[in-house]
Amino acid sequence: MRPTGWESILEEGEAIVWQGAPDPRPDWSLALSPSSGLALLMLFPASWLLVEPVMWVAGIALSAAMLAIAFRPVVAEVWLRRHTFYSLSTRAAYIGTDAFGRRRLARHPLDGMGPFLLEAGPPGNVWFDRDIGTGKPIGFARVADAPAVYALLRDLCNEAVARAACQPGAGRVTPAPPNGASRE
Repeated sequence: MRPTGWESILEEGEAIVWQGAPDPRPDWSLALSPSSGLALLMLFPASWLLVEPVMWVAGIALSAAMLAIAFRPVVAEVWLRRHTFYSLSTRAAYIGTDAFGRRRLARHPLDGMGPFLLEAGPPGNVWFDRDIGTGKPIGFARVADAPAVYALLRDLCNEAVARAACQPGAGRVTPAPPNGASRE
């Protein structure tokens, strides 16, 4: 399958075998960070400002700021997930984002992948790489059919390794000649 718009991206003989997107529903566990907890604790002093009519403006502004700090990670992740798509081809995994007016497409070749990690659950995660700078996992996050995608990715990678091993010179070890004799 070769969808429209992929002509200049896919290599010759490469075909898309799966496409998906992350589940855009909020992940409320992101609101449990230390900064979010501190912001929610600061709501109590801010609410006392609402008792005095003169301080209402300051109390409302401070309360709004604390709520924004507390729930920004949740809102930001939901927004980013709504602008992310995933594709898996016969030769690579693609993660694309179209956020803040900036389009980005990351290609991860199958022959350099592994080990894989499946985090099952509705929705699940399929991780296949790590960001060198941050150490965060890279992969298909929050996909509905994670076990099926994991199995497909594993099978495609096994095929890619088998293809690479069959290419001339790939995976071949040349033994050293005995007793220092020259190779001819």
